[in-house]
Amino acid sequence: MPPLRVVLDTSVLISKLIYAPGSTWLVQAWQNRVLIPVSTEETLSELKTVLYRAKFGLSEAAVDVRMAEYRPWCQIFAEDAAVTVPECRDPADRKFLQLALQSQADALVTADYDLLTLQPDFPIPIITLEQLQSRLPAVPN
Repeated sequence: MPPLRVVLDTSVLISKLIYAPGSTWLVQAWQNRVLIPVSTEETLSELKTVLYRAKFGLSEAAVDVRMAEYRPWCQIFAEDAAVTVPECRDPADRKFLQLALQSQADALVTADYDLLTLQPDFPIPIITLEQLQSRLPAVPN
């Protein structure tokens, strides 16, 4: 089975890189090439900005470690604002929809209700982290 190519929104990545770093099934999935995260410089920049938030209490070195756990595994696309996406309540979510379409991802993975409500009319599956996990083969430890 070829690896799934997925867009992981920032909230999904934060949940795994902050609250369950290193040994989670998601990190193991991309390290074992069961899935390939797709990203843009804009989505990577947003992730880094969020990691620097005071509520996480991460030093610059700790942020660099978290980014090093993710960025090298990504397939990076150039932003393409010409890709049209449906209207969504939060304009900041548009970049994930655009990336999913542009990259022809297998899924956009999110916990964001505003994105999940677009699923019926969006050509790329918009799924939860739990749905992604159920679609993946077991990942070796």
